[in-house]
Amino acid sequence: MEQSGLPEHGSYQTPYDEVDLREYALTLWKWRGVVAAVTLGAMIVSGLLSFFVLRPVYEASVYLRTVQGDLKDFSPAQIINTQYFMAGVINSMGLIGEYTPRDLMSMVTVRELPNTRMTQITVEHRDPSVASRLANGIAAQFEEELDRASQEAVKKASGGAEQAIAKAEEELKQAYERRGLLEARLAVIEVEVTRLKNMVASFKSSLSDAELRRVELVKGLEELEAALAQTPKMLPGPPDWQGRPTEVPNETYQRLEEQIAFNRAGLAQVVVRIDELKKAIPGVEKELARQTDELSRVTIEKDELDQRVRALEDVVRNLSQKTAQYQASMPVVSIASPAMVPDRPVKPRKLLNVAVAGVLGLFISVFWALAFESWVRPMKGDTRESQRFGA
Repeated sequence: MEQSGLPEHGSYQTPYDEVDLREYALTLWKWRGVVAAVTLGAMIVSGLLSFFVLRPVYEASVYLRTVQGDLKDFSPAQIINTQYFMAGVINSMGLIGEYTPRDLMSMVTVRELPNTRMTQITVEHRDPSVASRLANGIAAQFEEELDRASQEAVKKASGGAEQAIAKAEEELKQAYERRGLLEARLAVIEVEVTRLKNMVASFKSSLSDAELRRVELVKGLEELEAALAQTPKMLPGPPDWQGRPTEVPNETYQRLEEQIAFNRAGLAQVVVRIDELKKAIPGVEKELARQTDELSRVTIEKDELDQRVRALEDVVRNLSQKTAQYQASMPVVSIASPAMVPDRPVKPRKLLNVAVAGVLGLFISVFWALAFESWVRPMKGDTRESQRFGA
């Protein structure tokens, strides 16, 4: 029998053969039972695992807001995803023996939300209340850890500013105490100087009055003595029983003598008073000069101390401002939204698992059917023909 130049169906294909979609459709229709069985079986197995075997996993998220600073040098993900940090969480929450740091690390996901100052910390756990508690505990521990790290950075970067502030504040405290003593001393000295000035003024006024009184008394005595010299001591009296003339004391003369004696006594007192004042005034003036010098000395000392106080206050203020500015640049976070107890599990996603299993089963069964028809059956057919011709 003469063979044709065209290849028979099922023998071999040349590169020039065209793909016939009808053959694929016929192949899939031929194996439709297998495709349906595999797809349905995959969906059933996935459904059984999702609904009855796999335990539900709950997810709780807490959100941290960066209040100030930048977290670029204090990455939440780098800090939280460490065994040291998780060990601190376990100790602070009393979870020793229940979890290990690696256990917690496997449950936690940290994500910085783009274009915001928010950080999301998510915890997955089979118990919803535990997931919420762990999320809030991790957030609180991160706040403490960030604060501690910030304080250490401030101390390191301030270059001993805190020690300098403490030293300046101690010196300032001593200066305040010294200035208080000087102010009290100045008040006492000012009162004493005022008293001495008033005393000197009073003594000088009294001395002036006494001098004036002495002049008046001396002039009065001179006038009285002149009048006394012109006044007879005795005056003619009535004749006695024999008719002889008599003399009687002159009352005017006696009054002049009494007045002169009185004025002389007053003059003596005034002279004594003048002597006393002249002796007292130099001593008071000397004490006034001493107190005035002391007042000047204490005033100068207080002025110098005031300058020292202002210099120390400037040092403390500048160092404090420098430290405060650096502290203000340190990041500070707060819990913007605490984690609530979730009411729905996030895993397993039952319907999604079933759908994915169905799609995978469909793809696998279709691929197997096409592969079987394209490669396995032709190979078996060629083997039978070879065996027949060889026989």
